[in-house]
Amino acid sequence: MELPGNESLCFINKLEDIKLSIDDFNNAITEAVRSAAITCGMSRKIHITEPNFRDKPWYDLECRRSRLRVLQTLKELRNNHFGEYYRNKYHATRKTHSNLLKSKRKRHIDWIKFCMRHPKSTTSFWRTFNHFKSRSLNLNAIPLTTWEKFYADIMPHRFVTEHIFFIKTDEFLDSEITLNDLQTAIKALKNNKSPGIDGLQNEFWKNGSDELNASLLNLFNTVATTGFTPRAWSEIELFMLHKKGDSDQPGNYRGIALINTITKLFTRILYSR
Repeated sequence: MELPGNESLCFINKLEDIKLSIDDFNNAITEAVRSAAITCGMSRKIHITEPNFRDKPWYDLECRRSRLRVLQTLKELRNNHFGEYYRNKYHATRKTHSNLLKSKRKRHIDWIKFCMRHPKSTTSFWRTFNHFKSRSLNLNAIPLTTWEKFYADIMPHRFVTEHIFFIKTDEFLDSEITLNDLQTAIKALKNNKSPGIDGLQNEFWKNGSDELNASLLNLFNTVATTGFTPRAWSEIELFMLHKKGDSDQPGNYRGIALINTITKLFTRILYSR
C-alpha cells in the first residue's frame, strides 16, 4: 500500500528522525566502549605497513621466550575480565619485551657498524654491507579514483524509490530479540579477530557489563523494529591483496573487508533465526 500526498511526506520525515536517533544511539554505545578500550590500552587499529625485508639474527631464544610471556599475560588478562591487576601486569610485560627487542637490535647494529669500520678484509666488508643495507620495495600504487571506477563498473546501481510499502511480516523472524539471544550470540564470538573502523574487538562485547548488554539489546530491537541500521554499520575498511598477474590491474586483487564487530554481532543474531 502506498501512502498518498502529505501523509507520505510526513511519514518520510518521521523516518528520517528515526534514522538520526538510531545513529546517535549506536554512536553513544560505541564511543563509550571505545573510551573504555583506550583507557585500558586495548584499542586496536589495523594498519597496512611496508613489509620488513631485513633479517633479524638478533631475535634469539631470549626474545622468543619474552614474547611467550607477553602472550601468557594477555591470556590471563582476557580470562580475568581485563582486571586492573592483570592489565598492569600485561602492560609491564609488553613494555619489557619491547625494550628487550630494541636493545637486541641496537647491539646488533652497533656490531655491524664496528665490523664495517674495522673490516678484516674487503670480502668481509662487502658481506657485512650487503647484509645491513635495506632492499628496495616494489609497492603498488593504484590511485583511489581507479578503484572507485573499477567497483562502479562491476557493482549494480542502487535503485532508490520514494514509495513506502507495507510488507507481510513473519511472527518468528520479527519477534523481539531477547537477552538470551544476545548472550548466545556474544558467547559465539571468536577472540583475536580483526576489528572494523571503530577498533573494537569481540573481547569487549564478551566481557561487557549488564548495562552494556541492556543498551545493545535496546539498540538491536530498535533496528529490527524500524528496519533502519546505523550508518556506521555500512562502513568497512577494505584491504586489497594482490593475488596474481599485473599488479597495476585492480582485477588482480582480492579485497579483505573489516566490519565493525557490533554489526557482526547483530547479523549473527539474525542468522541464528
